Amino acid sequence: MTAQGQDTEARELAAGWVTELHTARLSGGHPREKIAKALNVKVETVASWEYRRRIPTLINLAGFGRELGLRLVVVGRDGRVRPGRTAVKPDEPWSHREIRRLGAALRGERQARTIAQEAVAAATGVSKWSVVQFESGHIHPRPAVLAAWAAALDCHVRWKTMV
Repeated sequence: MTAQGQDTEARELAAGWVTELHTARLSGGHPREKIAKALNVKVETVASWEYRRRIPTLINLAGFGRELGLRLVVVGRDGRVRPGRTAVKPDEPWSHREIRRLGAALRGERQARTIAQEAVAAATGVSKWSVVQFESGHIHPRPAVLAAWAAALDCHVRWKTMV
């Protein structure tokens, strides 16, 4: 597959996550206004995500899920959820911790499969520096990059009900 094809596929996966949230919001009877208020964005912004005109940042995606009782998880090729253990940082927003958890899960999967950071970078179209920063939680990838990163490790990122 070409790099452009991989990028398109990753963007579709990320857009699919929003579509799942939209469906969950409607089936749960959650007003769009409630989501917008919780995320401190305009109602029109949430609508633009739900109608695939824009993809939210990973922080907003995680927050949207949280409002519906969902969280993103990394699922390995064996179908099991990969743990992403990270230290709790004082005063860190929940969404930032969630993104660090995803990065830790993908880092663990990469290390278990002995895949080099350079290989992940090449497969996702980002620099090795970016992969290092994503894995350490210092920067947050775009949702499409997260999807490509998981795909490069033969994993999937899915919504799961929070317990």
